[in-house]
Amino acid sequence: MSKVFRIVYNFFAIVIILFFLFTSVVAVSGTKVYSVATGSMEPAIPNGSVVFVRPRPTYQVGDVITAFLQGEQTFTHRIIDIQGEEIFTKGDANKTMDPMPTRQSRIVGKVVLHLPLLGFLSQKLSVPGLMIALAAVLVVLIVVRLAVAQKQKHKGDHADEKTQ
Repeated sequence: MSKVFRIVYNFFAIVIILFFLFTSVVAVSGTKVYSVATGSMEPAIPNGSVVFVRPRPTYQVGDVITAFLQGEQTFTHRIIDIQGEEIFTKGDANKTMDPMPTRQSRIVGKVVLHLPLLGFLSQKLSVPGLMIALAAVLVVLIVVRLAVAQKQKHKGDHADEKTQ
């Protein structure tokens, strides 16, 4: 097996395994993942980022939260004021606060991590689609590696026959 192929194989295998481990930890921890589709939180959270959101028992002014706007549609903005059950938010890049306050019950959670650019990828590929694609790449890499190893073993067997 060529050295370049081994390096490429090992790189992709490690990336895929780390991806599966990461998504498993995220799923088990109760963290939700959303993609950011606007620049309202720039520069803190650029358009096209992925945000990781965890529920908290309480929220405070300054927290960046993800909440339901209506139905399943969400937004990610910073809390600028809290008055009882009403949470007032604003995007960092916006000049004015959001027109309607958010109720505490509509908050998904606080943003604990964001990764730039991955949102563009997640908008194109669904998570199940991405997992299937990565699993397919891993299967292809394993099949190719086994085929190459079998071919080398077969060559070694023929070399033994010629020397006898």
